[in-house]
Amino acid sequence: MMALIMASAFQTFFQRYLADPSKIGAIAPTSLHTARLMASFLPSDGPILEIGAGTGAITRAIVEQIHEPSRLTSVEVDPELARIFRASFPNVSLIENDAEKIMHNTHGAYSAIVSGLPFTSLPPEKTRALLNDVRESLKPDGIFIAFQYTLLKQKLFQSYFPKIDIHFSPFNLPPAFVFVCRKKSALMEEITRQ
Repeated sequence: MMALIMASAFQTFFQRYLADPSKIGAIAPTSLHTARLMASFLPSDGPILEIGAGTGAITRAIVEQIHEPSRLTSVEVDPELARIFRASFPNVSLIENDAEKIMHNTHGAYSAIVSGLPFTSLPPEKTRALLNDVRESLKPDGIFIAFQYTLLKQKLFQSYFPKIDIHFSPFNLPPAFVFVCRKKSALMEEITRQ
């Protein structure tokens, strides 16, 4: 049954990509290798928001990592992808809406935000608004984890997050970079501890 859902998820994802490449951003869902790399940086406690959940490729790795689906809220705007997501993850709270609208009034609510959004294909003003909402929605020691297919947005990400680590994931279609962004730099963390 799970293999059938996964095959349907891939087919639906590819069809949605063909219908609107700029909205979906990739020809295939995130690989399990990349998703597990992303999830490995999640904090051990606190609420997590996943934006751009798609069919749940990253969700699967998040749930494996945290073992508590109740900590996770996922957001997906595309109704077809949301339908597949719900069939695969009945125990994960899914909000079918635009991520920007969901984060707009969640100041300091999340320990981590994980993104499957294609920032390089979004309009610049939408990207800036989303990154601002992400930063504002994180707790002071919060972490933002996103993957991108290029490093084109690195400087933009750095303008919102003082500390960024980048990890390469070759086992993805196409290969990807995982950005691990923190609200506080190491210097700020040291000053806070003193």
